[in-house]
Amino acid sequence: MGAPERLWILGQPGSGKSTLGARLAPQLGARWIDLDELHWLPGWRERPQAQTAQLLAQQLEVPRWVVTGNYASLSAPHLHRADVVVWLDLDLGVLTRRLLARSIRRAWTGEQVCGGNRERWWRLLHPTDSILFFMWRVHLGRRRRYEARLAGLKHVRLRSPGAVEAWIEGLLG
Repeated sequence: MGAPERLWILGQPGSGKSTLGARLAPQLGARWIDLDELHWLPGWRERPQAQTAQLLAQQLEVPRWVVTGNYASLSAPHLHRADVVVWLDLDLGVLTRRLLARSIRRAWTGEQVCGGNRERWWRLLHPTDSILFFMWRVHLGRRRRYEARLAGLKHVRLRSPGAVEAWIEGLLG
């Protein structure tokens, strides 16, 4: 069996979805589709869901793609089309360290992220806007939902950075 033509990568913030998608797409000759890029507009405004869904459907018209992102309402109609769903189910400590380091780096450097936005220092500890607090709040509930969503779909659950690297090595040879 050859490499998959259609991958969907799920996982918590900081799990490495976008990093993995950006790495795999060119290796597989596939289009990389990042749901955060489709969802977020400048100024951290959310694109209307119907418009985002339409953009995603258009992006998926190519034969080979790698999608990164969790949006259940966007993925539900399409997840079954993936040859393999990759679930990055990393430990909460790993996620926290990665997310904190990434957020600090982005705030420090002014690096642009989804939709041309920038992470700001004040958002790191904001009770409702912090990506770190969001990840802590949803971690266990998302894990249960992923288990249910992926039942019956061909998927791989990777629980450590080492497991991710081993899976990539097996995929790409």
